[in-house]
Amino acid sequence: MVKRLDESGSGPHSSAARKARESMSEASHDESKWWTWVLRTGTESDPDKKLAIFEQALQRLPNSPELHGGYADFLADRWPDDDRAEAMYERALELQPDDAGFIRNYADFLAAHQQDYDRAEAMYRRALELEPDDAGFIGNYGNFLAEKKQDYDRAEAMYERALELQPDDALIIRNYAYFLAALRRDYDRAEAMYERALELDPDDALIPGNYAEFLAAQRQDYDRAETMYERALELNPDDANVNVNLGYLLLVNGRREALEQVVGCIRKAVQLSHCMPSQTLAEALFYDCLRFELAANSVGKSVGRLKALFEEGYERGIWDFSAFFDRHLSELPEERRDFYVALGAAVLDVAKVIELEKFTLWDKIESIDPYTI
Repeated sequence: MVKRLDESGSGPHSSAARKARESMSEASHDESKWWTWVLRTGTESDPDKKLAIFEQALQRLPNSPELHGGYADFLADRWPDDDRAEAMYERALELQPDDAGFIRNYADFLAAHQQDYDRAEAMYRRALELEPDDAGFIGNYGNFLAEKKQDYDRAEAMYERALELQPDDALIIRNYAYFLAALRRDYDRAEAMYERALELDPDDALIPGNYAEFLAAQRQDYDRAETMYERALELNPDDANVNVNLGYLLLVNGRREALEQVVGCIRKAVQLSHCMPSQTLAEALFYDCLRFELAANSVGKSVGRLKALFEEGYERGIWDFSAFFDRHLSELPEERRDFYVALGAAVLDVAKVIELEKFTLWDKIESIDPYTI
């Protein structure tokens, strides 16, 4: 699965937590101070307990914009209550209408959770007026324009502006590289950007992971892509997406001796799913179907696992299985080739799941636990 553009300088509790850290020395245990409560939420990992702390804090300090903003970030990120999150953002901005941090987090929320792109853009512009030289936020606005508005000219202008302000920001450079590769098809500039990001931040696992996707998909340089995926996993072995993508790359390469390594990648990704449905998990199970078919010339249990996952549902993203089918479709049993192509299409598009019903094999398969392999 393609790892999407990532935000910089924002996220859950970013505005409130930053202010809280700045105020720590003043009164870290004084419950009449909002930062005391934000710091408490930051040390609590249990979502239910964190929720209770925010509720208690707002009873104690009902007019704190920082607590409303921090609570909104928490609800948006960790709690399935978008209406309540939106109400908290609105209240924070009633109390402190010119806080650029609240505004940009609200913009991110409106874009990601409510798909209200017009209101989101109005918020992004408002935040930019307040903080016109915040490179991280300008880069995030570029991400929004590229992915949500498909306004590539303005998106590129934002990336360029962000890099004028902060030319050595590896995250902005990586996002710009992704934009250049996926949306501009300017592969030479994209590769130069990925190389630059690697030099600037060699310990960020996201950079070699994204670069590997580029090398495999755009350059068909599978050996260098494999090296980059392995480098990403050295830095962060618990990235499910990178484990899955490496497994796919090994399948595409088709080395029989690598099939055991594919199994390891798949099992790791299933384990890291933590029993949550996702396209990353679906891809892992699909690769297990293909791996088993290549190794045993028969249908594996992961077809049943995929059937159960389709029934549960998950959010689809961008990926492409054509590299595998171009190389290995002829190696699959002729009577099941069309089935595996259709199964891959269903992994990527919920509307394609119904097309599996035309295969007798699919009707006979029983759904089994997709989280155990």
